[in-house]
Amino acid sequence: MHIEAIEQDIKKDIPHEETIRKVYLSYPHFAFIGKENLQYEIFSEVSNFFSIPIHSIQITGSGKIGQSLHKNTVFDPVESDLDIAIIDERLFIKYMEIVSNLTNGYRDATKFGRDTRTGVSLKSEYLTCISKGIFPPRIMPACEERNEINSFFGKLATKHTKYFKGINAYLYLSQSFFEKKQRTAIEAHIKNKEL
Repeated sequence: MHIEAIEQDIKKDIPHEETIRKVYLSYPHFAFIGKENLQYEIFSEVSNFFSIPIHSIQITGSGKIGQSLHKNTVFDPVESDLDIAIIDERLFIKYMEIVSNLTNGYRDATKFGRDTRTGVSLKSEYLTCISKGIFPPRIMPACEERNEINSFFGKLATKHTKYFKGINAYLYLSQSFFEKKQRTAIEAHIKNKEL
């Protein structure tokens, strides 16, 4: 249903923004079709943990549409993570300020972790994400808040391991930034189809 709608909109030359609003912001979440109580339970826990409205929570990736447009793989509860998008300006700014304070206005790169493959500081990746209106908790510097987030999502993933390999979250500054990120998935899908 979801991928078919994306395909039809591409063929009809519908603007990507309209497709994103329709599919990513209004269609049901693929991973929760027939499991609506599970969706409510997870969304409620995330809402309570971050003290945000439940409507600020969305699902992205294969859990949303049934297929990863970047990886070209279908959603599989045993192998797929559930990717949660939290669209909340206040929360985004709160964590951005925490990181800014920890790193002396981003001048102290030693506070950022290192990429396990390359050994390079994650500061550059973090700043790139922030410039796109995306806050990635997984690469924020080591601090109590990061530990709390990791612990929360670790427990949430363990609790729902029957349904998802893991549960990840990204914070978005606004709906507009969320839509821009989803646009990259549609563009990757178009590019993959051309190959």
